[in-house]
Amino acid sequence: MKSKEELGQELEEGSKSKSS
Repeated sequence: MKSKEELGQELEEGSKSKSS
């Protein structure tokens, strides 16, 4: 399993990608 920090980073990156 990925750590919470890794999952959080992926969510942030995904949000940025969707926004842009």
